[in-house]
Amino acid sequence: MVLILFFGKSNLSQLFQVLHMSLKVILKMQILELILQVIIFQYLE
Repeated sequence: MVLILFFGKSNLSQLFQVLHMSLKVILKMQILELILQVIIFQYLE
């Protein structure tokens, strides 16, 4: 809520785009982490 007030209504769409991009990056990192964990588990067993 504070971010929205800070950016103002004119930059709301830009703010949402930035949030969307950061969410995509976070999801990709989580997927990579899961893949690495699977690989490590396979090597351990």
